Amino acid sequence: MKHKIKKLEILSLGLLICNIILLVINFSDKNKSPKFEEIDVERINIVEADGTLKLAIFNSNRLTKGSDGDKRAGTGSISGMLFYNQEGYETGGLVFDGKKIKGGQDSGIGLMFDGYRQDQTIALQHNELKDSLNSYYEDGLKISSRPDRTDVKEEYAFYALKYPEKFGDENTPKLNQSQLDSVEFLLSRQNKVAQRRLFLGSTRGNQGDGWFDESGLYIKNKYGKDMIRIYVNENNEAKFEVLDTLGNTIKHNLIPD
Repeated sequence: MKHKIKKLEILSLGLLICNIILLVINFSDKNKSPKFEEIDVERINIVEADGTLKLAIFNSNRLTKGSDGDKRAGTGSISGMLFYNQEGYETGGLVFDGKKIKGGQDSGIGLMFDGYRQDQTIALQHNELKDSLNSYYEDGLKISSRPDRTDVKEEYAFYALKYPEKFGDENTPKLNQSQLDSVEFLLSRQNKVAQRRLFLGSTRGNQGDGWFDESGLYIKNKYGKDMIRIYVNENNEAKFEVLDTLGNTIKHNLIPD
């Protein structure tokens, strides 16, 4: 009997030592960062201690909006990295896509900075679209003014009027161009519709009427109309133009010959 008790004591002692060793190993592992030579993953989330999403690296099937967790509508072609604010809402990112198409390619990459719960206000982009008939290449910095997030419903109501086939429905009123321009002018004056305010870069390609190639600085007013153009045209001629609010040139080629 005593012999059996000794065996049990030795076994218990052995189990206790093993448990202590395992605890030490586990404690040590928790204080070490895992190291990988290579890893395949569809999405990586960087979160705060409370779980708030701050940054995401994703493939084309793992793009989400942020706090609401809904899948973003679209073709599912964009991959990249998105940034999120203190509330977990998207605030910009680096995204890209690109593929070969019949007669050419469709590709783009951009570094975007968004307004608060709005779309991008600053974008550094490269875009190219080429098929068997036309081509368009664009590289540059774009700055836009956008409505406050509280006015986005009014903004998208206008887009439904302007692009009924994309945003409208059977109840969307049909407006002619003059009526659309009047509505856009009023909303732009109140900063309730997005407008491009500056473009610095180059555009080139062929849209069916010959090759065009232009690079420069284009400064627009709050209605999205060019007011100052400093550029080099397809003939390698330097141009400096000042325009009125209707887009008519009032001073042309201010650069001396």
